[in-house]
Amino acid sequence: MTEFLSTSQGIIMVLLGLGIIIFLHELGHFIVARRAGIRIEVFSIGFGPPLWKITRGGTEYRIALIPLGGFVKPAGEFMSSPDTKGAPDEMSSKPPLTRAKVLVAGALMNFIFAFPFCIIAYLIGVTLMSPSVGAIRPGSSEANSSLQKGDIIRSVIKTSPEGRDSEYPVKSQNDYLRNIVRTPINTPLKLKVNRNGQEVIVDIIARGSTGMGVLPPSNIVESVSQGSPAETAGLKPNDEILEVNCEVTLSASEISAAISQRAGLPTAIKIRTPNGEIKTVTATPKPFYDIGIEGIIPVVISGVTKDGPAAKAGLKKGDRITVINTEPLKFWNKFTDVVTTSAGKELKLTVIREHWFSKDETLLMNVMVDADKGGKGFIGISGGFTNEIGEVKDGSALAGLGLAYGDRIVQAKAQDKNGRQVKTGISDLSDLQAFVHKTGGVPIEITVLKAAPTSTRQTFTLTPTPTAKGDLGLGLKFKRVVTRYSLVSAVVEGANETLDLGLLTYQMIRKLFQGEESVKGLAGPIGIIQVSYRMAQEGAGDFLWLLALISINLAILNLLPIPVLDGGTIVFCFVERIKGSPVSIKAQAIAQYAGLFILLLLVAFTFFNDIQRILNL
Repeated sequence: MTEFLSTSQGIIMVLLGLGIIIFLHELGHFIVARRAGIRIEVFSIGFGPPLWKITRGGTEYRIALIPLGGFVKPAGEFMSSPDTKGAPDEMSSKPPLTRAKVLVAGALMNFIFAFPFCIIAYLIGVTLMSPSVGAIRPGSSEANSSLQKGDIIRSVIKTSPEGRDSEYPVKSQNDYLRNIVRTPINTPLKLKVNRNGQEVIVDIIARGSTGMGVLPPSNIVESVSQGSPAETAGLKPNDEILEVNCEVTLSASEISAAISQRAGLPTAIKIRTPNGEIKTVTATPKPFYDIGIEGIIPVVISGVTKDGPAAKAGLKKGDRITVINTEPLKFWNKFTDVVTTSAGKELKLTVIREHWFSKDETLLMNVMVDADKGGKGFIGISGGFTNEIGEVKDGSALAGLGLAYGDRIVQAKAQDKNGRQVKTGISDLSDLQAFVHKTGGVPIEITVLKAAPTSTRQTFTLTPTPTAKGDLGLGLKFKRVVTRYSLVSAVVEGANETLDLGLLTYQMIRKLFQGEESVKGLAGPIGIIQVSYRMAQEGAGDFLWLLALISINLAILNLLPIPVLDGGTIVFCFVERIKGSPVSIKAQAIAQYAGLFILLLLVAFTFFNDIQRILNL
């Protein structure tokens, strides 16, 4: 799908969307409070200094500078406040059930408006990941089953304790994941899949969202570089690459591997166009330019498969492996070579584990290597995602520049074919490789941040060299399906989706407390804004669906019985109703401080999660 919005439009849309959700929450409080006879001192759209304000009926209405939601200030909201006079139109003077209605109204408004968000989203169309299997992550539950690449998951079959089967249709990866999340850990499930036109039943074990490993095909053309072999051959965005040189291709890695062997050779590529036409085009891959990046990525773990060999041995995200079986280790390719040829063997690793606020520690770990379906060894970790140099290849463009282990390449710039200067920041060495290839082999200038203790910046100019590998100039993306309904069906499906998202949110919270889902999946404000931006770029339907999800999450989380949240204050109202007198100011204060502490911990934790995702730690 082409981008729905420009970068600036996307940012504005995200801020307005999140602001609307918060505004609706406060509007719910406002409406019910006014109907209950509670005087509202301030009703503000936005935060910060007021740009415009007017007073009507004892309420000051504002439009403030920062359009991120708003707030409502009822008179006499807190009994301990010196502004509370005990007047009949103050909130603290109202019966506890009346106050509880005002408090629950914000969450209720969020939940109510999630319905039109979902309905309109389905009218426009929501883009979801395809239920087709493009890749299976080693060590996952599916990797230990008979599921195969190319299968299309049609339904999930659950068996009750009484032996009755219930079948749940799967139209997208979202449907599949929801069924997994809703199933207790280690529960057997059956998948009904389409395999080459035949119905096949696959047995798997549910292991929570982090234990599953199905990825959709990533063989859909996202972008075609101007003047590239792909453009010359007539490839266009949203074409699906079915075969390369008569080899079936379902993933970006398979396509890249097939193309890399065809530099300078006419290559037949079978595609399916967006209108369903299947045809074959011929493209001649041009040489891939290299500066010696391949093989220099250090062995820093970016992900650990739940219950995999590495997780069982105690390896964690961010660990740096420096020795394997007494052999010093500086780059990822060497590590991969050893692991893939060591199925069934035990590896001895030396690991450096960094700590933010204390000294790094050196750990010795033994990892038993498992075998995948092809007999290759794996331990269930992923790497890369760093701009740090592990080792420089001999004879490469980087060799001879004095670069060393631990140096970081932070920026690259060059002049394109039209003489214009282009540059890019480097957070991952693959960014540098993409920049080198995009600029077509012209000399580039790289900025290097030297490793401690010097930590100085140096610039180097180097000329990439062509290799025997081929490249078409394609960008690829995951295969997706667009779900769109007529008006009547959108109302029905949108309403069902809203209720289902509410139930799913509750189930996820319950599983987090039960330890069946990882808290590392929680996102904070930064993560929410990032995801919102990506969805806004995809399309209006996707963005509205996400707003519905955030609105429902806000409603449910705000009703949790934690002091400082509306749910905690509602608990005080019911306690007051039962005992016939308010909870003491001292008890409320203690509870509020405890609740604030819990909330700040949660905010800090989710903020830390967001930062880790950004830095790929």
